[in-house]
Amino acid sequence: QIYYFDVCAANSVGYGRRSGQIVRVKTNAVPPQKVVAPMRPEQPLMTIITGKHWEDCELEVKWNCPEKSDARKGFLYDERTQTHPILHYTVLLRGGMPNPEVAEHVLHKDHVAQVRDKRMVPKNKSNLVRFPGVLPGRYYHALVQSFSEAGISGWSVASDTLRAPPGVPSRPLHLVVVETTATSITLE
Repeated sequence: QIYYFDVCAANSVGYGRRSGQIVRVKTNAVPPQKVVAPMRPEQPLMTIITGKHWEDCELEVKWNCPEKSDARKGFLYDERTQTHPILHYTVLLRGGMPNPEVAEHVLHKDHVAQVRDKRMVPKNKSNLVRFPGVLPGRYYHALVQSFSEAGISGWSVASDTLRAPPGVPSRPLHLVVVETTATSITLE
């Protein structure tokens, strides 16, 4: 496109005279917008946070923001790898016996926000989520997925597998004597 400009000064009273110097400006065509889904987060780190009792056990999941940014410039646009900043994450926790793939206990946290400063730099390079209420003695692993205006990433590689501490068994309820012999009693 070609544009022609003639400049004048303006204030609250009105406009001054034009400069009389017409300037010609040529702009390049705008390329079509390219959209690239966010990058897949790296493998998260999972740790066990224990309390006074086994019921207080929590699993903490940490991961790094996978996008490239500069402390001064902020988010770095790259038409091949990242076109939109990450907005939020979903963190999935799977637990089971004898391994997490059994998935008898599945927890997830959606819309975990990526906090940023005014330059769009991720404010906390390491994101963190805690999951209370894990089942005792189960094996757990975590996965993370990122979301942007351009789409959804694939799931991260699963974290290393951790076993939640075993718990004290619950009190037996509704016992019924099924069989009695001279040396044993069978309860159900």
